[in-house]
Amino acid sequence: MRGRPAGPTSEGGGMPGPRQQDTGDGVRVLTLGGAPRNPLDREQRLWLVQALEAAQADAAVRAVVLTGADGEFSAGINMVDYGGDLAAPWIDALCAAVECSAKPVVAAIEGRAVGAGLALALAAHARIAHAEAEIAAPEVRLGLVPSGGVTQRLPRLTGVEVALGLLLSGRSRPVSDPGLARLFDRILPADVLAAAVTLARTLADRGTWARTGAQRVGFRDPAAYLGAVREVAESLEPGAQAEAAIARALEAAILLPLPQGLALEATLFEETRNAPAARAARHLLLAERRAQTPPGVETAQAQPVRSVIIAGEHGAFAEVAIMALDAGWTVHLVPPAQGDGGALRARIAQVYGDAVTRGRLDDGAREERLARLHVDGRAPETAGIVFALGGSAPDLAGAQLRVRVEDVDGGSLGSDDAPFRLRFQPPAHSAPLAELMIAPDADAAQAATLVRALGQARKTMIRAGDAPGMISGNLEWALWTAALALVAKGASPYDVDRAAARLGFAQGPFLRMDSVGLDAAAARLAWLSEARGAPPPGDGGPLRALVAQGRTGRDAGLGFYRHEDGAAQPDDAIADILPAIGGGGLDPEAALEAALVNESARLLRLGVALRASDIDVILVRAFGVARDRGGVLIRADMKGLFTVQEAMKPLMELAPHLWTPDEGLRDLVKNGTGFFGRG
Repeated sequence: MRGRPAGPTSEGGGMPGPRQQDTGDGVRVLTLGGAPRNPLDREQRLWLVQALEAAQADAAVRAVVLTGADGEFSAGINMVDYGGDLAAPWIDALCAAVECSAKPVVAAIEGRAVGAGLALALAAHARIAHAEAEIAAPEVRLGLVPSGGVTQRLPRLTGVEVALGLLLSGRSRPVSDPGLARLFDRILPADVLAAAVTLARTLADRGTWARTGAQRVGFRDPAAYLGAVREVAESLEPGAQAEAAIARALEAAILLPLPQGLALEATLFEETRNAPAARAARHLLLAERRAQTPPGVETAQAQPVRSVIIAGEHGAFAEVAIMALDAGWTVHLVPPAQGDGGALRARIAQVYGDAVTRGRLDDGAREERLARLHVDGRAPETAGIVFALGGSAPDLAGAQLRVRVEDVDGGSLGSDDAPFRLRFQPPAHSAPLAELMIAPDADAAQAATLVRALGQARKTMIRAGDAPGMISGNLEWALWTAALALVAKGASPYDVDRAAARLGFAQGPFLRMDSVGLDAAAARLAWLSEARGAPPPGDGGPLRALVAQGRTGRDAGLGFYRHEDGAAQPDDAIADILPAIGGGGLDPEAALEAALVNESARLLRLGVALRASDIDVILVRAFGVARDRGGVLIRADMKGLFTVQEAMKPLMELAPHLWTPDEGLRDLVKNGTGFFGRG
C-alpha cells in the first residue's frame, strides 16, 4: 500500500480481512480488509470496536490510525444489511467509540470512503487523504438517511450548503473539491499512511486534539444555515421521504446538542429504512447488480471482440451497427440485397451527424466510427461475432460466434438450433437492455465472450429462456392485451394509461402503442398470440377499429391520442370510434398489475425468466417504470400476492388467458411467500 510506514510488526499474517500493526513508537495502525473494498460488515465492525478497546487498554499504544487495504478506505455497509435486523455493533456505536477514544484517532483515506466509511472517517479526530481519493454518501439513493452521525458531524465542518449537496445527491466528490477543504488536515499525492502515523504521533505528544462533534466552524452563520435547509425542504417533491428526513437531520445539527442530534438521526434512519420506498430502492439496486452476473456464465473465459458481422433480413441493421461501432468494433454489414449498403451507410452517417449537431459527439469521433464501417456486402473470413438478424443469415465462417437477433415486431426467428438468441430493446443502439438466450449445449467460452461483449456495448444483459418474445416481449403482450381488453369492456384508454402511470409507468400502454405505430403493435400482438396459443387481438377490437379509420399512431398524427407539435393529447373523437367507452366498472390499475404479476409467475414457472429480480429490472429499464417504485413485482410482494390474486376474480371471465391465476402464482399464495421470499 502507498505510504505504509517502514518496519511495522504484523498480527494479521498477510491474510485477507482486517489486521493491526504497531509502528514501534506508540502508534497502532488498524487496517480494514475484505472484499469488496473493505466493507463495514458485522465482523469488521465487531473487530474494529474490539481493536479500539484493546488500544485504549494497552499502555504502549499512544495513538491509532484507521486505514483500508488495497488502496481503498471502505465501501461502507453492504445494502443487504439494511434489509433485516441490524447486527450489533451498528455503525453509530462504532463511530461513537472512535470519537470518544481517549487516544487520538487519525483516518488515512485512499481510494473511496463511502457511506458508513465516510461516517467512520468523520468520527476520527483528524483525516489525511490521498489527492485522488473520493467521498460519497449514497444512502439517499437507497431511500435512507445516513447513519453513524454523518448528518451531524459533516455540517459542523463543511457548513450546510456542502452537506446538502453531498447528502441529497448521493454522488461522489473528490477530496480536492474546495468545499471539502475543512474535512482534511492534509491532502497528499503519496505516502498518506506515513503522514497519518506522523500526525497521530504529534497529536499524542501534544496531548490535545479536536473532536468533530465539538466543532462549530460550519455554524458560523446560523440564520443562513437554517434558511438554506428550509429552502431545500420546501422545494422537495411530496414523496421525497429520505430527502426531507435528511434536511430535518441537518436542521437538527445546528439546533440540538450532539447527543440529541445523533438520536434524531437514528430515529429518522429507522423510519426511512422501513419505508416501502427504501425497500424498493434496495431491491432494484440489488437486482441490477445481479443482472451484471448472468447465471451460469463464467466471464473469465471471455475472448476479446474486435470485429463483428451483421447479416440477415429484418430492419435493425443500422441500430445494431451503431451499437457495435460505439463499442469500438469494426463492423461488416451484409444486407439482404446488394444495393442496400449505400442506404444503410447513409442512415448511420445521419444518426452520427445528428449526434454531432446535438453536441453528443465531435466530428473526429464520428469520422473514426464511420471508418470502421464496411458495407460492401463481403464478410471477412473471421470476426468476433456474427449477428444474424432474423430469417437465415449467409453461411459465413463456421468458427465464428453466431447470434440470432430476434425481430421485436415478430416474424421468423430463423434456425431453431441457434446456440444464442438476442432480443434488443429498441432502439438497439441506445436502449440499455438486451436479453440473451443461451442454449444448454452452447460453448461456454463463446457465451462468456458474448456476455462480456454486450457489457462493452453498455447493455444490461438479462439471461432468458428460449421462448418467442423472451421476457420483455411477453410482458409487453400481457400489458397491451390487458389494456385492450379493458377498453373493449368500456374503459377509457386515457383512464387505463393514467392507471399505468400510478403503477409507475412513464408511458401508458396506449400512448406506447401510438409511439410504436398501431399496425406494428397489432403485428407484435398477433405474432406472440399465435406463439403462445392465445386468442388473437381480433379484427373487431379497439386496435383494428382505429387502424381502419386511418389512425395508425403518432407518425400519422392520430392514434388513441391526437399528436400535435410533439405532444400527445386525448381526443374526444375516440368515443365515437369506440362506442363502448363509459361502461365496464373495473379497476384498471388492479387489472394491469394483476396481468403483469400473473404473466411474471408464468414466465418464471416456464423458465423463460430465470430470476424474479430480472423482471423488475426489465420493467424499469425497458418499460420506464419509475426507479423509486422498484418494479411491479416488489410492489406486489409488499401489497401481498393474495390481494393481487383476489383482484383477478372479476377479470377472469373478461380474458381467461390473462387473468386466470397461473399455477406458479397459486403456489406462491398457497405457501405464503412472495417473489422475493416471505414478508
